[in-house]
Amino acid sequence: MTSQDFRSFFDSAARIVEKALCEEIDVGFLYSGEGLLDSGDNADELLRQNRVFEDERWTRNRSVTSFDMNSKYPELILVSYNNNEEAPNEPEGVVLVWNKKFSKTSPEYIFHCQSPVMSACFARFQPHLILGGTYSGQIVAWDMRAGKRTPIQRSPLSASAHTHPVYCLQVVGTQNAHNLISIATDGKLCSWSLDMLSQPQDTLELQQKTKTVAVTTMSFALGEVNSFLVGSEEGTLYSSSRHGNKAGINEAFEGHHGPLLDLIITKQ
Repeated sequence: MTSQDFRSFFDSAARIVEKALCEEIDVGFLYSGEGLLDSGDNADELLRQNRVFEDERWTRNRSVTSFDMNSKYPELILVSYNNNEEAPNEPEGVVLVWNKKFSKTSPEYIFHCQSPVMSACFARFQPHLILGGTYSGQIVAWDMRAGKRTPIQRSPLSASAHTHPVYCLQVVGTQNAHNLISIATDGKLCSWSLDMLSQPQDTLELQQKTKTVAVTTMSFALGEVNSFLVGSEEGTLYSSSRHGNKAGINEAFEGHHGPLLDLIITKQ
């Protein structure tokens, strides 16, 4: 009963039984890449509150820092949380994966690390992989197939990577050639291979003239790998590039009078 094979079997069986107790539908669907059912519910055109996802232990007294939806399994919602100051013995960083398809009230997956998670996303071309940017500056990765709640990879806390909070994460590229882009609040951009978080493949300092840009949000257009936009703590929007003669900040757009917390480039 203490073997890894038994623990993996018991974990999978427990998820199915929990769903079966709440539903009157086929519950033989697993989120490890071995799906048995087609996913995808018809979206309601009205904006209304449908569900509240909360957990007495893992979400109480924690603020939501980011969320993302799985591209392969659209019913899976990833939410990252800050630390709970009233529970100093609990992990400071928490990521929960909720399932909006089933009526179960507990998270589908629970992940955590020892630094508050400021940003998190599903890996675009590896939907079983979850990436997180932490307050300490570490980039962490969890795997829904691994059967463990702690990261399977993490970046070093060194000058070669991030040492400031990371609020921006995005996977860019194609199925066969993609990278994780992260930016910390000191304006340092890092490009990572998802197979190796021990050292960034490339770095870039984002500065406006001689001033460091305190980046709080970032967005690449779909299919774009070079040009991107960042929003800053002081409320300025910047157009930027990763490569070429104009690598770095290219143009500034002022108009906001507070921190930019989210940014998205939509396809026309």
